[in-house]
This record gives sequence, C-alpha cells and structure tokens, in this order.
Amino acid sequence: MKHLLCFLLVATLGSLSFKANAYTERNMLQKAADEATLKNVLVMKQAWVPYPAYTDRAAWDSLMGPNKQRLIAAGEKLLDYKWKLIPATAYLEYERSGNRKVMEAPYDANRPAMCSSLRLVAQVSTSKSTI
Repeated sequence: MKHLLCFLLVATLGSLSFKANAYTERNMLQKAADEATLKNVLVMKQAWVPYPAYTDRAAWDSLMGPNKQRLIAAGEKLLDYKWKLIPATAYLEYERSGNRKVMEAPYDANRPAMCSSLRLVAQVSTSKSTI
C-alpha cells in the first residue's frame, strides 16, 4: 500500500507540466494609455497650483487680508524654535524593544510647530526672506 501511494504521487507530479516562466510581461499600463492620452491628461508646469506665485505680492496681500501682520508676528515667534531631533538610535531602540516613547516624546514636542505651519504662512505673507 505504501509503495502504491508513492507510485501514484510520483505519477501525478510527473504528469503535471511545470512552467519555467516565473515572469510574464504584461504591459498593463502601456496598453491603457498612449503618449497622446497622457499629454492630454497630465497637467504640466504646475498649472494645477491653486495659489498665487510667491512673487505676486498683491495676490498674497489680498489673500491674507487684515490678518497679515498677525500671521507674520506668529511666524516670527517660531524663528527661534529648536526642533527636537529623533536620532536613528531611537528607531533602532523601538525596533528592538517595542518602546515607542523614545520616538514619541521628541515627535510630540515638534507637533505644534509642524501643525501650525505659521512659518510658511508668514513667509508667503511677507517678501522678506528672514522667516
């Protein structure tokens, strides 16, 4: 019985045809769109940007309105902000121990400065490059 099962197993495996091709070229994206279609669909040279150019000071002044000076002052307060660094050793420690606190503490300290983005708004509000 044992020999019969072995024989059937070998016969079954031998009768299957194994494909040696591990990769089949599909070109799915190439067939979906040609160069002419892509030229019509893609937006070039940042034509999609919904905000004025940095050099268009009148547009930025009208966009900021009466809040311009307040936004610039708030951005200037962040000039001296010292960013908390997350060293690679913190990521390694997290990988080894699973302790996220070593990474979360500096990240959470930086979060208010990142989320407020007042420096960016202040920079585009003024033509000075000091912010």
